[in-house]
Amino acid sequence: MYKNIVVKISLLSLFLLFSGCVQNQVSLKNNSSACNVVFSKGNGQKYDLKDIRSFVANEIRPELIDTDKEFPINIIKECNGVKTSNIITMNAKNYYLTQVNGQKLPSKIETYNNELALTISQENFINLIDNLRKYKFDTPVPDWNDQTYKEVEDVYYKQKTLKMIAFVLAESARFEDAAIALDKVFKENCTISWHDFNALVHNWRNSSDYVTETRTLLDKQYKGGGHSHLYAPITSNQIESFVKDLQDGKNYNFYHKAPFLGYYYECK
Repeated sequence: MYKNIVVKISLLSLFLLFSGCVQNQVSLKNNSSACNVVFSKGNGQKYDLKDIRSFVANEIRPELIDTDKEFPINIIKECNGVKTSNIITMNAKNYYLTQVNGQKLPSKIETYNNELALTISQENFINLIDNLRKYKFDTPVPDWNDQTYKEVEDVYYKQKTLKMIAFVLAESARFEDAAIALDKVFKENCTISWHDFNALVHNWRNSSDYVTETRTLLDKQYKGGGHSHLYAPITSNQIESFVKDLQDGKNYNFYHKAPFLGYYYECK
């Protein structure tokens, strides 16, 4: 009898948990689908999600230079008539995110957490925008062993949010492949995994060096990084040649913790 009671309670708990999850998922989808997001550089021209590729090409990539200069990107989210604005400050020298709504980012927050899984979709992007106002991004991060559970959790969500924003604004500016995938995400409601692009986003310097050494720099590519050694965008053809030469055993620098395995995403 005791076992029967436990089973019944367990089944009821699972049902309630599943029901709650379904309700939460429906709520999130309804919230995101009822929202509109636009980007602008400062108070300049506004671009919606489906124009992300044009926004990056026209407003972010041309900023790349050899000196430290910051420029603001405005992300405006409007849901059911309620509008919120978040300002992401970027460094023109390398496209790094440096501030969120005027809050300077500590190095432990702005560094990619490679263990942190991230699904990039229109819905997730729209929902994560709210975290830009929810958390204080300039809070100093204690050493890992000294952090409370709540502090670890907060760092996790901050890093997840910045990882998403960085892919949308910075990685799409650095790499043509990232921009193409993101364009598909926002136009066709695709889902992609950040980890599929792990090798790409960790090889900007290496792929730029490859372009220099093979003398394949194009007129349409911008230069920056301090010594004009970083290029944007690194094109799909340049990455393809880079990977092929690495596979053929040619001696070029590359990020050793992740091989190029291709980009796998599908539209649902």
